[in-house]
Amino acid sequence: MIREARDFWFEICAQRFAADPDRIDRMAEILENTASKTDLTDAIRKMETIIAKERQRAHGKSAAAAELMQLSEVLQDLHFASKSRDVLLFRRKIQLMMAVLRQPDETKEKWFALSKRAKESGRLTSWIEELVDQAIAGKLAQRIDEESTMPGEAFTKYLESLALRDVQAVADEPDIWLGELSTADAEWIQASQAPAELYDEWSNAPEEERPLLMARWVSEGRVRRINFGPGRGLSSETPGFCYMRRGRELLSTGKKQQGFALIRAGLELDPVVASEAFALWLANPLNKESENLLDDDEVVGFVREIYGPDMPTKIKDMRR
Repeated sequence: MIREARDFWFEICAQRFAADPDRIDRMAEILENTASKTDLTDAIRKMETIIAKERQRAHGKSAAAAELMQLSEVLQDLHFASKSRDVLLFRRKIQLMMAVLRQPDETKEKWFALSKRAKESGRLTSWIEELVDQAIAGKLAQRIDEESTMPGEAFTKYLESLALRDVQAVADEPDIWLGELSTADAEWIQASQAPAELYDEWSNAPEEERPLLMARWVSEGRVRRINFGPGRGLSSETPGFCYMRRGRELLSTGKKQQGFALIRAGLELDPVVASEAFALWLANPLNKESENLLDDDEVVGFVREIYGPDMPTKIKDMRR
């Protein structure tokens, strides 16, 4: 939603302010002082007041009503921004637009055409980030000229390489917090650590076998383990926690061997959070799903294998 709001804002600027760099300068000056959520909230309140007043004046005037609709849409963008931590990034994009609008008309026209192509490809964010870097380096006009000569397929491949570079930069970090990434993203980043032949094997394996392959390769030292921090909700669990949770669901429905395998994989990939969460799940006296599991000898043996010989007794004591 934030990305859509941002893209909409760029379209408005392109349509309405392309020939007015002074207005962009004024907007940027305001944004330079809009670094906190409080400032954004104040801006929202002021815009709401303006819209309320203009709505009275615009009664029956179609042109004014259209302007109000655009103002209302910008207000929605501000609401989105106020809920995000991305104000600094938003300001950088405005600064890029300022840099573009100070270029000759021919360069500006090329930029607008490239923006459309990048948006259609679904790679606008990575492309904008690259141009920000080029603007900082003083090579913005040169890069725009170079990209404008690229044929369609070459430009698409170039954009894909930028997106892949950004993902790889994330993958190269030893610890990743799942703020914006989904579990599927994290799973792919973990798999991307594998050598090409292992990655191909992982990609071609059935979905239910992928966790087992990755856990084995990590345990064998053939693939580097990524330490993920949890995100929000089931869609952004760490891969290890996700596998552990799916495994315990199988365990509670009597599918013990499948459950054991997934839990082992989850604990191998996330030996801290997933391991602790599984033990607490077993020990929680309010959890009916795990209530009688430690009456099963196979489950007791599995728990001893993971945590040591005394853990089943400790878990039973905690349930009491």
